[in-house]
Amino acid sequence: MTADLRWSAPRQHALATRPVIALNFHEVPREWRSTARQRISEVAAMGPAVDLDRYDEPVEGPSVVIGWYDGWRDTALFGADVCAELGVRAFFFPITRPQRSGRGTVTAADLADIATAHEVGFHTATHRSAPTITRTNLRAEVDRPMAEIEEATGRRPRVAAWLLGSRYDPDLVGNQRLKELGVQFMMSNWSLERIP
Repeated sequence: MTADLRWSAPRQHALATRPVIALNFHEVPREWRSTARQRISEVAAMGPAVDLDRYDEPVEGPSVVIGWYDGWRDTALFGADVCAELGVRAFFFPITRPQRSGRGTVTAADLADIATAHEVGFHTATHRSAPTITRTNLRAEVDRPMAEIEEATGRRPRVAAWLLGSRYDPDLVGNQRLKELGVQFMMSNWSLERIP
């Protein structure tokens, strides 16, 4: 049985009462960094950064999420620095295994440093979508990266994002495990939602 993930009145109400403006980055080449800094500054001026510790408190107007995906080291370090300089607590979703591209991924020490000012979330080991997680690859793709991030940062991730930005579906094995491991929020292409 698959969960009904269609748009609904309760989801519309949640979006209307808690709007989130998101600005997401994967890779920012050096020649685009001044533009990225400008965009971050503009979006940060639209509202306060989402604070997961105060998520259920009422807010007036939109909240802001600046997201950094995939953990490419030079982009992640740039993002952490610029967001800290601008006073924005950003969200980082690293993959934890190096990819074939040869680009460097963030190290455990990098994640520890980033976590002093920002939220470090879960994004799988090798860049997987939620439907591709099975009982066979669950340990490698979910359990191991969660433990590695917790060991590096001193905190278990409480927010997760899948490749392709799917919403939380309680029938998927990977989402079931994330909930078991204490993840409280899912970042998708449509929303930041609390996991029920």
